[in-house]
Amino acid sequence: MNKNMITGVVIIGVILLLVGAIFFFEKVPFSKVVFTVQFKDAKGLKAGDSVYVKGVKIGEVKDIGLDHQGVSAKVMIDAERNIPDDSFFFIWPDKLISGNKCIQIKIGENTRSVKKGDIINGESSVFKILFHVGKNWLKSQKL
Repeated sequence: MNKNMITGVVIIGVILLLVGAIFFFEKVPFSKVVFTVQFKDAKGLKAGDSVYVKGVKIGEVKDIGLDHQGVSAKVMIDAERNIPDDSFFFIWPDKLISGNKCIQIKIGENTRSVKKGDIINGESSVFKILFHVGKNWLKSQKL
């Protein structure tokens, strides 16, 4: 092979790598948003558990810690997710058979999204969760 042919193959290879990288990184979020969800208690929730909106996994619990207000769950979600800061965050069973927990998010209505470093109040009481979800469902029914 002559020198011009080798140069041409290298240039084509570099172009193909750049095009592939563009398509790959378009699908991969470049940044994550990490914030804290405060619970009075977080029975069964642990690092690595999933975070869902309408059944779609959008993130995970990165860390669990105790503080003066109860339990802090550091949550990491994809940056392109715009979760309103008035959304309802609650602990719920992820898979009934496994006993794992997850954080579910019922989307709120505010225009301000949860930002890096925010502290959001969450709920772990089944009675309060059912009351909140039921109250909002009744409101949506316009009885």
